Amino acid sequence: MIRDLTFDELERSAHRRRLVRLVLGVTTLSTILTAGVVREVRIYDAVSDVPSARPGDLDSLRNRRAAIEGLLDKHHFWTGAFQARGELDDLVLAIHSEERALEKLAVERRREVQRIREEAEAARNRGLVYAERKDYALALLQFKRALELADAIGAEGFGGQPWERRGQIAADVRALHAVEGGR
Repeated sequence: MIRDLTFDELERSAHRRRLVRLVLGVTTLSTILTAGVVREVRIYDAVSDVPSARPGDLDSLRNRRAAIEGLLDKHHFWTGAFQARGELDDLVLAIHSEERALEKLAVERRREVQRIREEAEAARNRGLVYAERKDYALALLQFKRALELADAIGAEGFGGQPWERRGQIAADVRALHAVEGGR
């Protein structure tokens, strides 16, 4: 009987140890999972706080890319990391595309400004030729055209300065008006 009680006591002791291990294991696992879920929720909240990117807006694309890069640098592993890296790749491509489009527009604008400058210079030269031929009406027309073209592109077309020939052409226009008025 004492032997049976000792055996029962040993069996209960082993059962308690197993129960304590089970409770500690479940508590530890629950704590780890809770911490992981809380971390994921915080990361997803941080992702939702990232400013959105508007297509065609280079600054918003750059801001979103910088924010996502910051999140990926801070949190190397999380369930949305692959999606965030994919979006980051898409943003880099969109930024590159926008920069190329802006550069293309700038090149086109420089070409257009150069064309207008050359056209203004050609109108001036035609006006001078007409004035030498004493065809003052056509000379006046060409000088006015040259002034309109020069004013259309402004200082941008002449290295940030006003067109160096503008003053002379304006004086020629006034003189031709006086000649035309005298007739």
